[in-house]
Amino acid sequence: MMDEIGIALKRIPTWFISMTLYVQTMRFFTQGIAYVNDLNKALTEISVVTGKSQQQVDALGVEYQKLAYQMSVTTKDIARASVEFYRQGLTQEEVMERVRVATQYAKISNIEFGRSSEILTATVNSMNVPNCIVTGK
Repeated sequence: MMDEIGIALKRIPTWFISMTLYVQTMRFFTQGIAYVNDLNKALTEISVVTGKSQQQVDALGVEYQKLAYQMSVTTKDIARASVEFYRQGLTQEEVMERVRVATQYAKISNIEFGRSSEILTATVNSMNVPNCIVTGK
């Protein structure tokens, strides 16, 4: 019996490593699925707000992915920020520019993207000159 207990004790590290790998793998896939669902939710909201077709929104998703890569953020963050600007009735070009500026501001200020978008919107609205801050004109 003591020999069997010794063998079992020697196997504990192997079991521990196996279970750790299993749990981490499951967490990775779960987080991946959640990320895709959140991104799809944001793109669907854009479709509803703008009246664009799914194909048009898919093309926007590709643009968001490129911008996200350039700015070292997630595509989901870009899409979420875009939803807020689309709700303001802005054009695609205005939305992309404001998202770019809001992302830069969020990164520089170390604040959340949503808060950055709110501050940018409040600033632009309070000055009553919609494009001057964003485009520099």
